[in-house]
Amino acid sequence: MTSQTFIFECSSSTYLDCVEKNLFGSNKLWPLEIKAGDYCLLHHYKVGELNC
Repeated sequence: MTSQTFIFECSSSTYLDCVEKNLFGSNKLWPLEIKAGDYCLLHHYKVGELNC
């Protein structure tokens, strides 16, 4: 099975919670497609950093 990569966004106010708790979320349905072995990345859109 091929792994997929998903990118979630965060802001300065949510960044620490996301990193400390390995928390990713969305108000869209596509995160339900994530399976074991997939990669989730966190994009801090105000700073322009991408963390994995």
